[in-house]
Amino acid sequence: MSSSPTGNVTKPGDVGKCPHCSEKLRFEDALYGISPKGVAGGYQGHSSTYDCFVHGAREIVQVFAVGCPGCGKPVISIGGKSEQWSAYPAYPRSPLRPVPAEVRAEDKSVTGDYEEAALLLSLSPKASAALGRRCLQTLLVKKAGAKPDDFLNTQVDGVLKSKALPEYIAENLDAIRHYGNFSVHPMFTKVGEIVDVEPGEAEWTLGILDDLFDHYYVKPQRAAKRRDDLNKKLKEVGKPPMKS
Repeated sequence: MSSSPTGNVTKPGDVGKCPHCSEKLRFEDALYGISPKGVAGGYQGHSSTYDCFVHGAREIVQVFAVGCPGCGKPVISIGGKSEQWSAYPAYPRSPLRPVPAEVRAEDKSVTGDYEEAALLLSLSPKASAALGRRCLQTLLVKKAGAKPDDFLNTQVDGVLKSKALPEYIAENLDAIRHYGNFSVHPMFTKVGEIVDVEPGEAEWTLGILDDLFDHYYVKPQRAAKRRDDLNKKLKEVGKPPMKS
């Protein structure tokens, strides 16, 4: 029985980004534990030393585990054997994509759609893309002056023509329109509407949202805080405040 399945399996000693805390680090051993009911203690084995197989009536799955030395949480994949071993994330089910505090504080609807889209990224790219597109539309309407009833493609086109975005964000936003049937879908008025997506489209949409969050929420609020801090210092020394 092979113990080296295909798929994105993280092993002790591998360097990568923790799906819990997003820190890039070297993963360490995790401990497998078996504790019989009613018996104190039990058996433990390091993940770098022992393979862990779970035997069912007709199928066997292998468990792969590592620990994050940063946040202390385990990262677990489960592999099943069909024609060959293939492993899939089991815990956490999707990598963490934290929403900036500035977005979370200002807009619960945008935050909710983004978090669900991120959670579904590895489970259902179609559902993730649908929520990501709806989140994108909501953001463009609220922050970029897009017309609420336009097709998403038309909304994006209008924002790009306004030249209001930095070039690197505008280029990425324009690129999303080259995916599949992106241009033919109107605003998502039906909750849970699912559309076909091409590989990478859902993740690309989340990446664009990350850029737009930084542009529309994070940088303006940080700049405002710096001005407030400076005005306090100017007031302390008897000088007039900066003009907004």
